Amino acid sequence: MIETILEQALNNNVPMGQAADAEKIKAILWSAVDELNLQLRRDQRLAKNPEERLTGEGGRLDSLGLINLLVLTEQRIEAEFGCPIMLADDQTMAAESSPFATLGTLAEHIRKLLEQKLS
Repeated sequence: MIETILEQALNNNVPMGQAADAEKIKAILWSAVDELNLQLRRDQRLAKNPEERLTGEGGRLDSLGLINLLVLTEQRIEAEFGCPIMLADDQTMAAESSPFATLGTLAEHIRKLLEQKLS
């Protein structure tokens, strides 16, 4: 999804501000993944790829790993955007389609939360 927003921005279909935010979100996620990977065994480490499965069938993270990734990401978002967000709340956890399925769905979830928070 992040790559799609960037591609559309390059083709003048999305405002560059949104593409810049998408790029920031991607950088924040990759930074959180780097830090999380330092805590994981080599065979558990995440690839910095939007298609990387986090949870569910084929997911790379157990519940503690997911919580660690979310906390690391929330800290970076607050530092970068100056506003705290909660990535996992009751509504998110009850959603039919999990925003934590892949790094790409997590990035899209972050984008939507920031859009709501900053508008």
